[in-house]
Amino acid sequence: MDSAGSRSQSFQKILLLYDIGVLSIFIFFSELFLDNVFKQIAQDGIQITRNQTISRVVENLLKQATSVQHLESIGSILSTDWELACTDRFEIEWTKLYHVACHSWLSWSKV
Repeated sequence: MDSAGSRSQSFQKILLLYDIGVLSIFIFFSELFLDNVFKQIAQDGIQITRNQTISRVVENLLKQATSVQHLESIGSILSTDWELACTDRFEIEWTKLYHVACHSWLSWSKV
């Protein structure tokens, strides 16, 4: 009975380590994916902000931005034409999310 209990605990530890490993791999690949997407966005520049479909996808990705480099890539696009960034119906959503994300990063970094 005692050895069955220790086997059960050992099995639970193995499952926990497996879950941690899977989670670590998932986080690594999601970070890699976001890095690649934001690099591509920076290369494509302002023209992608005017495409409704791409704009909606990037809005969702911007909410997931996990590094200052992600925000910098969006900021470099928006800063090419602030008037357009504040008046274009799709680009203004990027601008709003960009400012919210920057504020969140600045607030978090002060803690």
